[in-house]
Amino acid sequence: MKYVKLISIVIIGISIVSCSTTSPAPYSFAADEAETAKLNIVRGNPGLAVVYVDGDELPPPAEKTYWDPLIFPPGKPINITVHAYYQQSTASNQGLLTALITSAIVSSRSVDRDVSFECPPLEAGKNYKLVFRKGAGTTGKNLLVLTDTSTGKTIHNQEFESK
Repeated sequence: MKYVKLISIVIIGISIVSCSTTSPAPYSFAADEAETAKLNIVRGNPGLAVVYVDGDELPPPAEKTYWDPLIFPPGKPINITVHAYYQQSTASNQGLLTALITSAIVSSRSVDRDVSFECPPLEAGKNYKLVFRKGAGTTGKNLLVLTDTSTGKTIHNQEFESK
């Protein structure tokens, strides 16, 4: 009987996870697909979601998908508004004073806002990724970091305020 319950729980867990998963779908801003640069927006915690590109809102993706990568014509700067988010988890079973202090620290480190990222011109044939990095410390720096995925070289980074 224990095994039947365990198997049932595992099957329900797998079906919940598989139903809630989403897949990437490319979105192109390039008229000529021959000369393009690809930009992956990294989700997670901390993570990013694209809101606007050069002032235009992206259409909603198909159900259970998200836009990734974004495909751009090379050689021109791009203004990308991203939604940056970070939520630090809190430990349970704390005393009242520790819980209050932890809550204040978590609140000061949390991020949930739109940020304008001034993306430099991208090169044709290259793949890039844009990530949100949360620095250490009570508040920690918030950085948007653009890297060339083939070399790992940082192309541009931009610091922003949490609120």
